[in-house]
Amino acid sequence: MTHILISGAGGKTKNNFFTLYDMAMLGFTNHSKLPLRLSAFIGFFSALISLLIAIGYFIYKLIYWYEFQVGTAPMVIGVFFFSSVQLFFIGIIGEYIGAIHTQVRKRPLVVEKERINF
Repeated sequence: MTHILISGAGGKTKNNFFTLYDMAMLGFTNHSKLPLRLSAFIGFFSALISLLIAIGYFIYKLIYWYEFQVGTAPMVIGVFFFSSVQLFFIGIIGEYIGAIHTQVRKRPLVVEKERINF
């Protein structure tokens, strides 16, 4: 026997967008370390990319010393580099917080499949 769910047959939810978003974010942050690791990876790779761009800018400046316009590019590269380094270290601190959260969670040490003679 097949059950077909018709739209509106189950009633109307009392949850609005914000409560659903809150439940989704709580489920995502309580059971996953992905956001913490994602910030560390994004920070590391953006720092690496901005460092490579800064090296390329420096080589370009050395080759075309007199024709090269002095501008705000070194400042922008520095800002991006240091902000991505900060994002990387925020991700590292987040990893520590995630490890502490995993240790203090109220979970049983052992999951029992069956109790015998108890």
